[in-house]
Amino acid sequence: MVICDRSGMTFWASDCQKEWTGALVHKSFFEARHSQDFVRGVRDNMRVSDPRPDVAIANVSTVGPLITELTADASAGATSIQVTSTSGMSASDRLAIMLDSGDAHFGVIQSIGSSIAITLTAALAGAASSGNVVVDHTAITQPSLG
Repeated sequence: MVICDRSGMTFWASDCQKEWTGALVHKSFFEARHSQDFVRGVRDNMRVSDPRPDVAIANVSTVGPLITELTADASAGATSIQVTSTSGMSASDRLAIMLDSGDAHFGVIQSIGSSIAITLTAALAGAASSGNVVVDHTAITQPSLG
C-alpha cells in the first residue's frame, strides 16, 4: 500500500507510477512532462545588414535648449527681464531663470517685446543679477542641413 502524493489516498503500489517530478501518484492522477519543457531556444541574429547611417538623418542632430543670459538686474516680483538675445524664443515657451539664491525660477514667456526684452506670465520668485543664465527648455536648436 502506498499513499498517493497528489490525492493523499491509499492505493496498491502496483497501481502507482513515479512522475518526472519524483512524486509517486496513482495512475489516474499521472501527468506526463509537457513537450514544451524540451524546446530549446534559438539564438537570434541581431546583426544589422547595412550599419551605415542614413545621410539625410545623419546631418540633423539636436543640440539642446536655447541658453542666454540676463543683461540687466531683475528684482524679486519683476515680470519683465532683459536678455542677450531672444532669437528662437516665442510666447508660451518654458524658461528657467537662475536666481541669485542659486534656485531656478521656472516661468513661461507671455510676450517678447524686442530682441532683448521678455515679459513673463508670473513674477520672479527672487532677485536675479546681470549675467545669470536663462534657459528656454521649449525651443530646441538644431544645426542647419547645409
